[in-house]
Amino acid sequence: MPRRPALNAEIRDNRREEILRAALRVFADRGLKNATVSDIARAAGMSHGLLYHYFASKDALVEALFEQKLERMRAISAAAFSGEGPVLPRMERACELMLAQTEEDPDLALFVTQTLVSRTVPEALRLRMAENGKSTLGQLAQLIAEGQRNGEIATDASPESLATAVAALVRGLALFHEIKIAHERPGPPSDVLTRLLRPQNPAPENAPPLRSVPKKKSRARKESS
Repeated sequence: MPRRPALNAEIRDNRREEILRAALRVFADRGLKNATVSDIARAAGMSHGLLYHYFASKDALVEALFEQKLERMRAISAAAFSGEGPVLPRMERACELMLAQTEEDPDLALFVTQTLVSRTVPEALRLRMAENGKSTLGQLAQLIAEGQRNGEIATDASPESLATAVAALVRGLALFHEIKIAHERPGPPSDVLTRLLRPQNPAPENAPPLRSVPKKKSRARKESS
């Protein structure tokens, strides 16, 4: 008896997911430039020719993995940007989810880092990545502006500057996990990630003044003095 179309579709989807997981492992081990379709087919346990029934090229695999990551990021962003209530707890929750995703799937996180820096990524995909990054930063800046209006977030810097700083901090912590620098150490609490956004309490009246570090003279100035 022939299989039902729904069962065929399920088998195909499962096989496609197996190929994507194999591609992630190969990209993580060999890098985007050096990985080949044959490497990926071997890791997926299938012939080179059979893989082409699912993906037309290595670029198609890269794009499919990028879409998979983008879908996850959209879900996290929607929870933070479209939610209600105080801004800082929403941002902290989003940071926690992003870093947890890196810890749970380091190969996918490493793949994203490679696509950001590799010259072998198709130009169309690079442009889409750049547009997605701009969109995310714009949404984050809007959320920070909301927090500034309700007094949760300091107003001594622009929302755009603060959004860039937070995004860089989260990306840097994610990179630490990708390259195992923080593998055996717990990450900082989420409120540490948003501490730079909080209004600073005024210093006590009896607090000692801050001392500036004297600048070192250059060698040329020392020799002339």
